[in-house]
Amino acid sequence: MNNIMRDDPKAIRSLGLQTLKGNWTQALIVVLVAQLILSFPSSLAVSIGSGDIMLQLLYVYSVIMQGPVTLGAAYYFLRLFRGEHAEAGDMRFGLAYIAKGMMLFFNIAGRVVLWSFLFLIPGFIKAIEFSQCFFILAEDPRRSIPECMYMSRAMMYGNRMHFFNFMLGFAPWMILALAPQAAYNFITNAENMQQIMELGAYEAIQQGIYVPADGLISFFLTIGTLAVYAYSRASSAAYYDILSGGLLVEDEAAMYSQDFGGYDQRRVIDVEPNDNGRNSDE
Repeated sequence: MNNIMRDDPKAIRSLGLQTLKGNWTQALIVVLVAQLILSFPSSLAVSIGSGDIMLQLLYVYSVIMQGPVTLGAAYYFLRLFRGEHAEAGDMRFGLAYIAKGMMLFFNIAGRVVLWSFLFLIPGFIKAIEFSQCFFILAEDPRRSIPECMYMSRAMMYGNRMHFFNFMLGFAPWMILALAPQAAYNFITNAENMQQIMELGAYEAIQQGIYVPADGLISFFLTIGTLAVYAYSRASSAAYYDILSGGLLVEDEAAMYSQDFGGYDQRRVIDVEPNDNGRNSDE
């Protein structure tokens, strides 16, 4: 039987923060590497004015690499949360299983897009149902793609609204992290804002009307988004460990303690994995 989440999602997010305590630098390096792998080639092509065909090829590259990069990040943050010897080089795990990472991503994306054609909400529900797939594959890469997707759906059964509330808690932080870059772009392009909105960002950049932040300025303006992403991934690793039974319930108050010792302490929020509604120590 899957674990049914019952208590405040904030408790799980606090696990993510406690996991990152003392590991922020390494975690930021990991998410920065992930971002560079996915977006740097396209950003460079735009800045040097490459042709449309080259840009399209680089965007295809970004889509193809999305799965392996997500898998590598899932592997790193799961190891970090469990108190294992996590290191930035763990991102190579995604490249070691690049084919599976790509196949998993395209299977998930395809289903989400198809369900979204019916209406936005069904596609959103499917995205939640498959939210644990990369952690499942990271934990055991011998699993097949259909098995990962089936297990994720089973884990999320009865937990979809709880997971939505859990992820919603990151939204204010992401909005705050994006605010500096949005303000910079608005101020520096205020005179041409009407044209930019009519043409779209990509066409406006091509015509030299829209000049977004680049180089070091862009990096410093978006560093907050890297921190939020690290926070969400570490917290998501905690969420997965609860769903998969890796963590057991003992004391909800311990979630907010600064003395959380990682995986071995085994203290999490209230879940309901069996008929009497409580977990017991193994």
